[in-house]
Amino acid sequence: MLENSGFSGASAGHSGIYSGAGELTAVDDAGNQTTLSPHNFSLTSPSDIMAWSFYSRNEDIGQQINVDMLKAVRLIEDVTGEKLVYQADLDGNSIDTTIDEESLLGKVKNFSEENIALKQQLEEQQKQIDELRALVEQLLRKK
Repeated sequence: MLENSGFSGASAGHSGIYSGAGELTAVDDAGNQTTLSPHNFSLTSPSDIMAWSFYSRNEDIGQQINVDMLKAVRLIEDVTGEKLVYQADLDGNSIDTTIDEESLLGKVKNFSEENIALKQQLEEQQKQIDELRALVEQLLRKK
């Protein structure tokens, strides 16, 4: 068990872990810190009560990053239609989190098929218009 302690600073040739504000953080010898426990949503808000984050801070470049990983994976599920997140209660009973809507990939395929059908329909209508135009021109020449 680690007690909450502050980051004491980088130490050449040493890396470690420390606990601060209830979050477990790894630090390398350059002072770069990566939160190992997935609860740090300091730059964004969690998308779900079970959301987990990636948070990292780079002292050398003076930047930090925060990613809602559950949201990222859910978006991948939406695009591909593949189930990637599995949830269960603490007894191991599955919590159904099926993807209710058709995947974005499926929607694109359907739109593509509809587009092809509409294009064929348009081509057929253009043929009919051309035939009608030819008939009208033929009738006008007979007058």
